[in-house]
Amino acid sequence: MDSEEDAYYNSSDDMSEGAAEYSGGGYDDDDVDIAEEEPNCTITKKPYTILNEEKLTHLQESDISEVSNLLAVTRGVACMLLIRKKWRVESVLEEWFADEDKVRKSVGISTNKKKRRNPRAKKHYCKICMETVALGRTVSAPCGHPFCSGCWAGYVSAAVSDGATCLALRCPEPKCAAVAGLDIVEAMANEDAGARKLYRRCLLRSYVESSRTRKWCPGPGCDLATEFDVFGGGGGEETSYDVTCDCGFKFCWRCGEDHRPVACATVARWAEKNVSDENNAGWIIANTKTCPGCLKPIEKNQGCNHMTCKCGQEFCWTCMQKWKSHSHVCNQYFREKETAIEASLHEVRSELDRYTFYYERWASNDKSKEIARADAAKARREHLPELAKAQGVPETALEFVPEAWEQIVECRSVLKWSYVYGYYVEAEKKGIFECLQGKAEESLEGLHHCAEKEAAGFMGPDAGSWREFDKFKMKLLNLTRVTKKFFENLVRALENGLAEVEVA
Repeated sequence: MDSEEDAYYNSSDDMSEGAAEYSGGGYDDDDVDIAEEEPNCTITKKPYTILNEEKLTHLQESDISEVSNLLAVTRGVACMLLIRKKWRVESVLEEWFADEDKVRKSVGISTNKKKRRNPRAKKHYCKICMETVALGRTVSAPCGHPFCSGCWAGYVSAAVSDGATCLALRCPEPKCAAVAGLDIVEAMANEDAGARKLYRRCLLRSYVESSRTRKWCPGPGCDLATEFDVFGGGGGEETSYDVTCDCGFKFCWRCGEDHRPVACATVARWAEKNVSDENNAGWIIANTKTCPGCLKPIEKNQGCNHMTCKCGQEFCWTCMQKWKSHSHVCNQYFREKETAIEASLHEVRSELDRYTFYYERWASNDKSKEIARADAAKARREHLPELAKAQGVPETALEFVPEAWEQIVECRSVLKWSYVYGYYVEAEKKGIFECLQGKAEESLEGLHHCAEKEAAGFMGPDAGSWREFDKFKMKLLNLTRVTKKFFENLVRALENGLAEVEVA
């Protein structure tokens, strides 16, 4: 008995004692004990796994093989079925066993053996190039329509150049609905290896992006994926969705942002506000007036000065007085009336000023974070060799420099989102929030200045002495540790909603 495959195709340094004095005032002995040992902590299993291309390919092949073996179909057919069901094995099996004939018809898997070509034929006519070719050089989709491997290669190459749409590639036969997939691409691999590689890449991206538990790392240039255990230990109310990829990039698995210490909902709320306020704030002030009833901005879109707000208030656009009683005073100047209007406009402008205050600092720290990320890479790539040469020490003894930069990047991200927290924080907790944030920010600025400006004095021919460098090392180590402590305290307090604050 012929197998299904035969019917488809034929084809051949710990920190030293002591602490350097820091004149910037970022920390003192009352704030943090830098000699304090870190307490022992219980190591908990992370609810996520980092997957490289090799691991992803292995998992994908495992799913394809499972479906292929259970349903007795080719790997190509199994792949088609999995793509249709977003790579969910259980969904494929459920649909297949519920109505096998319907599934076969939907992907063009023929069950009529009379329509399949005669395996004893030595030659076949290709409808694309209109040439008669040896049967051993023809390839067919599950439907059984044969075309020469050269024509298939050109057909597939054109399809994969369009990206992910190649995963829905169909048989070239007119009106044929059969899906041509992995079997076809592997069959014509010798004809076009490049198309095979591109198809595999699209297949792998589909495998990750269709999954409920896997996502690509959003880090610049990173090609790793994260598998999160949302159905196991993760996914509960107490679950932390913070992920640290092997590339060093940190992000929230749920939304892709690195937004500690605020929640995903706050990030979405802030993003929505940015879009509306950034584009419309100036326009609102220039083109609207405030309703004297509900104090909301109103645009005049008709010629008549008789305005009716949604709140029901009727007033004159010119003098902003109630419509029924305005006629006898509309052309008269009254200072008190102007003051009332100015007061309502002042309220709107004050809120816009408050938003601008927090937005500018949020954006500034975001920019500083990206610059620091580039500087961190440059420090490891260029500054470490220069420092090692100038100070006559191995690069391994200078790891404290890139570690300081990594801490700066992390702290800039936290500081950036702390300003969003500050915009929404309750008035009763504003004082303690600003105190915690201020100490952390002051310490960060000291660390950033030391790593960026002072380190430059120890590179090149005019590098300072080893004694001066040793003092610099101690200062940078201490600043790194103190800043880390301040920001850990800030994050813990904000994530707990400043619960230690007693509301009067």
